[in-house]
Amino acid sequence: MEDITEKSQIPVIFSIDVEPDEFLIDKNNPKKWSGFEFCHGYLSDVRNKLEDITNRPVNFNWFLRFDPQIAISYGSATWVLDHYAHWLEEYRGKGDKFGLHVHTYRYSNEHDGWIDDIGNKTWVEECLGSSAAFYQEYFKEPAPYLRFGGFFIDTAAINLAEKLGIKYDLSVEPGIPGKKVEGSNIPRSAPTPDFYRVPRVPYRPAIDDCLKPAGKNEHRDITLIPLSTAHLKLGYGYKDWRARLGRVVRNGVSGYKQSLPLSMWREWEGSNTYAIMLERAIELQNRPFLAVAIRSSIDGWRFKNYTSSFNGLFECTSTPDFNFCSPEKAMEWLS
Repeated sequence: MEDITEKSQIPVIFSIDVEPDEFLIDKNNPKKWSGFEFCHGYLSDVRNKLEDITNRPVNFNWFLRFDPQIAISYGSATWVLDHYAHWLEEYRGKGDKFGLHVHTYRYSNEHDGWIDDIGNKTWVEECLGSSAAFYQEYFKEPAPYLRFGGFFIDTAAINLAEKLGIKYDLSVEPGIPGKKVEGSNIPRSAPTPDFYRVPRVPYRPAIDDCLKPAGKNEHRDITLIPLSTAHLKLGYGYKDWRARLGRVVRNGVSGYKQSLPLSMWREWEGSNTYAIMLERAIELQNRPFLAVAIRSSIDGWRFKNYTSSFNGLFECTSTPDFNFCSPEKAMEWLS
């Protein structure tokens, strides 16, 4: 792939979490990864169209699941490698990159089902450590990238990821509130972190708080790249002013216009189409870049929204000079 050297170019980190369709897998009757099988063909067409528009190679970033839930449910942590190695080799041949997608589900006899055990530090370490080991065994190198699932991230896990050789984490989704233990459709042992006041640009995390930038004297070998955000256009009524004030209170003055992740599964319409939201995200940045992530199961009930978002991506791509690349290539340009 060509170097990103032109100032007009905007690096785009497009990530796919390759995983089962279901979060709470029936370990006695696990389903095949039909969403990924559909996604493979769909994104092949997307790639071809983006390459026609940009007139350059388009590279994606595939984040693979090797954690204990996969091992328990499918009989092998490397099930995705055992069944789809030919596709992964095809991606690698196109210049795509790979990383880890880690969920922290633990089967609980007490709950008679899966629990997202993010409050169990030992279990989180096991999920990340074992996933990294399987990646190293197959790819013969440490995993370079990481995306936790379930809106989870914490300082101990990021510090461990750094020790494991991971260079870039893409788990942070600015503007997302913490998820409580109670009232969730996915049982969890602790609340997820609040992503309101996190940086909106890539940063080296503080050793004692991964959601804050490191101090000048803190050396870090890992960079956190937050997913891209923008803001909805509101009217000028009383409710709209209250909404604006709420965005400032939650996200702070510096982040209130970057308060909503550009999730492709959402319905974007009216004065807030996906193309317009991408343009807003770009306009808000001194050194523009985009980071977008999707699950591999895009063929479900939200497929209409995905299709609309991809059409918005095609529309927006035709104006700025997008370069779909790896986190390293993006950071080379941004640094």
